Amino acid sequence: MRRLIALLLSAGALVSFATSVDAATKKKRVYKAPPMVTKAVAPSNFPSFYAGVHGGYGWGRFSAADDAQTLSTRGMLGGAQIGLNYQINKFVVGGESDFSLASVLGRVRDDLGGAPITGVARHLWFATFAARFGYTENRTMAYLKGGAALTRYKWAFDSLAGGTAFSATTRLGWMVGAGVEHAMTDAVSAKIEYNYMDFGTLTETLTTTGGLVAVPTAIRLVNHVVKLGVNYRFSLASVLP
Repeated sequence: MRRLIALLLSAGALVSFATSVDAATKKKRVYKAPPMVTKAVAPSNFPSFYAGVHGGYGWGRFSAADDAQTLSTRGMLGGAQIGLNYQINKFVVGGESDFSLASVLGRVRDDLGGAPITGVARHLWFATFAARFGYTENRTMAYLKGGAALTRYKWAFDSLAGGTAFSATTRLGWMVGAGVEHAMTDAVSAKIEYNYMDFGTLTETLTTTGGLVAVPTAIRLVNHVVKLGVNYRFSLASVLP
């Protein structure tokens, strides 16, 4: 709001005096241009390296090639991830690798030739190597990912008759996934993610002792994983603005 103050002076002498003062003031007054104000503009694209930890739950299935027999597995897992993102406006592309120690297992209790047998199939770890594609809105990013997956698992059976059967196998497969990540600060973000891993079909033969006989069997393996994680970005620029 502007206030206008008018001083009306009727005396001729005062008017003359005011005029002379104003003239003197104008001679001494220095005019300066107003300072320029610039607004910082965030870069539209930049790389960002990050690392973090995660925990989650997995479930899956070993099944014969004809699906006549299946063994379901479930359990917990936890590990770490590293990745690199590159942002172009609201779109993010990058890659991520993670490794999870696991106790995802299924138990077997059956009768083999009249002798009770017990066993377990246990995933020891999972690893993924994937490309990631995301879209950001404010401080939240929704993303898809896809790539390669690895797992290592063990079979172990024991018979009351004294025999055993066991094997340890590492399988390579493919994975796809989706998730949501939210930036809690400029450097720290939290995410929830789902992965589907397909390790195809592989013929497996167990090593046996004590008179047990193993038949080579084609086994198909798929797994599902849900992970909660926290990431820390080492770049000063935020992937999630």
